[in-house]
Amino acid sequence: MTKQVAIVDADIGYGVIDAVLDSTNPVTTRFRQADQALSQLRTTKYDLILARLRMAPGLSPEPALNDLWRGSQGDYAVVCEYFLSQIRDETSANKETPIIVMDVVAAEGDRLFPNAARRVIQAGANDYVETRNFPELERLIIKYIGEGQKPELSDEQS
Repeated sequence: MTKQVAIVDADIGYGVIDAVLDSTNPVTTRFRQADQALSQLRTTKYDLILARLRMAPGLSPEPALNDLWRGSQGDYAVVCEYFLSQIRDETSANKETPIIVMDVVAAEGDRLFPNAARRVIQAGANDYVETRNFPELERLIIKYIGEGQKPELSDEQS
């Protein structure tokens, strides 16, 4: 059975994720911003969600997301925490789906987002990984969806 992977990733090059997904066989749905992803992730079940810590909130019709961003003083982890809380909500189709949060910096020691890894794990992520750590990212993806051949791709444009 083909696995379904949702990718919420505004700025990290898709080449990074594609290179890691090369050893698996998922159908991927990509969302560029949190607001686009939330509407679908609440209702459509996925086998794995890959989310970027510094995801863009988008031009959201969702007032809570906009209010959080305006009050966050540029702390993207606040947006990610809200995003995770919505996915982990009891009514969400993905309340138990594994979520890997990624970023270009190491889990600890980031002066811009102190304790980001701890914060997103507490908010509902299963794992946090530095995107440049290909072996660890690949290990986590295989842990959750297994190995396969080559990924198929479908872009979500809204």
